[in-house]
Amino acid sequence: MKRLILETAALACAVSMNAQNKAALYDSTQVEALQEIVVKGVRAQKNAPFAVANIKKQELNAFSKTGKELPFLFSQTPGVVAWSENGLGTGTTYMRIRGAGDSRINVTIDGVPLNSPEDQCVFWANMNSYGSLLGSVQIQRGVGSSTNGDGAFGGTITLSSATPSQKAGGEVSASYG
Repeated sequence: MKRLILETAALACAVSMNAQNKAALYDSTQVEALQEIVVKGVRAQKNAPFAVANIKKQELNAFSKTGKELPFLFSQTPGVVAWSENGLGTGTTYMRIRGAGDSRINVTIDGVPLNSPEDQCVFWANMNSYGSLLGSVQIQRGVGSSTNGDGAFGGTITLSSATPSQKAGGEVSASYG
């Protein structure tokens, strides 16, 4: 009888130790350094045989302070037309590339489609501050190098988010009207 009790106690201790070891493996308070992950979308190279326009971070940053929606920045490139419902460039904004409507323009952010699954359009409303969050934009007019199907009949807009800065900083701005 004594031996049975000792064996049972030893087994209980072993199960308890095993449970504690497993709990340590799944402890959410432990810090673990992860490796950098790079997400790349499909972009046209410099020698691509189709029309491409690139917009750099400095231009995106400057435009983000205007309060206008991104299609108005895109309309400064050849073949792109943009307009808004209120005529001011704010609020709901529409665009065309080479005459093709917004349901034929493939828009991705870091390689992930931004188009609505319902009607394949991007609703450019209250997205004017995105310019300050982006690192670059590439506009491909025509089918180009799209890997996302016939949604790119008019063109492809590839938005790439900016890489995080390692330096602390801030910005203060003001406006009136």
